Amino acid sequence: MTKQLSILIGDDHELVRDAIAHMLRSEPDFLITVAKDASAVLHEIDCARSYDIILLDVNMPGMDGLSGVEDVIRANQDGAVVIFSGQVDDIFVWKAIELGAKGYIPKTLPIRALTSAIRVIASGQTFVPLHRRSENDTDAPGYGLTDSEK
Repeated sequence: MTKQLSILIGDDHELVRDAIAHMLRSEPDFLITVAKDASAVLHEIDCARSYDIILLDVNMPGMDGLSGVEDVIRANQDGAVVIFSGQVDDIFVWKAIELGAKGYIPKTLPIRALTSAIRVIASGQTFVPLHRRSENDTDAPGYGLTDSEK
């Protein structure tokens, strides 16, 4: 029997939250919970003690940028927190990862790739899809990559 993954979706957009939850519930090894704001996310973590993966929208009520991300990471001690947003820049994502986030799932990711991304994260890997950086991102970390590798 495959271990079930507990997944919390924290998103203030009901349509997005419910559609993603509905799709993920079709996976027999996913147990899905939803929360509509930062307070509800922290409450759900407190009730469950920890989730394997939290998909965290950073632009929802009660989130305070990186500080809010750090609060959720701290609360979900034994599980992964993943930035789940369509409106964050690379610098924010990499700073969140430095704080302990396990990746970034953009809301522009094709729906068919979402379960694969979740499974990558559940395996202990960090998931950040590559995309083109602008030349103005001079503060973005290079992580040992040359310009051509980036």
